[in-house]
Amino acid sequence: MIDPANVVGPLIGDPAVWVGLGAVQLSRYADLFQWLLHFIQTVLLLVTSLFLVYPVLRHPQNVAHSRGVGLLALGFLLLSAQWAMEFVPVPDVVAPVLALASAVGFGAGCWAFASSFVDTAERVKLVGDESYDGSGGFGADDGE
Repeated sequence: MIDPANVVGPLIGDPAVWVGLGAVQLSRYADLFQWLLHFIQTVLLLVTSLFLVYPVLRHPQNVAHSRGVGLLALGFLLLSAQWAMEFVPVPDVVAPVLALASAVGFGAGCWAFASSFVDTAERVKLVGDESYDGSGGFGADDGE
């Protein structure tokens, strides 16, 4: 373990720059590193959401499931805004509300993709309809 009181070594320097986190000693530069990582992650989330929004707005005829992609993009935008709340002084309630809204956006986007594969009561009723005669297809009485 590094002794922060020991001024020997190029990385130790002044013991005042060291902060104790349990048994681990951190430099004050660790806070800067954490801030920089958080900033990079926020920028990457914003870029990802813009990459999702651009084709939906610019070329909607070429995007399959544009509603689902748009809802996922909304979720990413709200998540980016929630991450950006660390850099802006706002009330403490804003970030959790944005996190909940982004989760709802992600859920709605996933549902927009998955809804065509889920059997709902109406679809089950149409499949199980007894008035369907079953003619057509490859049967024994195919008109020979």
